[in-house]
Amino acid sequence: MCARDAARRAPAGSLVRSTYRTARVLSAIAANPGASNRAVAAAAGIVDEGQASKLLNRLAGLGLIENIANDREPGEANAWRLTARGVGVEQALRAKSDRWSR
Repeated sequence: MCARDAARRAPAGSLVRSTYRTARVLSAIAANPGASNRAVAAAAGIVDEGQASKLLNRLAGLGLIENIANDREPGEANAWRLTARGVGVEQALRAKSDRWSR
């Protein structure tokens, strides 16, 4: 199996399609808890804000991240952090990435 195919396989039990972009977003949030959509997108190298928003909402729906911005007014920034499950998936993806880079 090539690295590209392995990157698309999720860590055991995660039910998450692991892609390069997913790994980058989880890593960005791990490094910057409370980051906004725009900050996460910039750190993950995502140019299109719509794509970033869709991915963040998908990851939130999977229980990997949560929005900790309480009582936001419409138009105010989100503030994302990893859930306990998200921490586990991010660490598993990072470990895979570390193995590939050797």
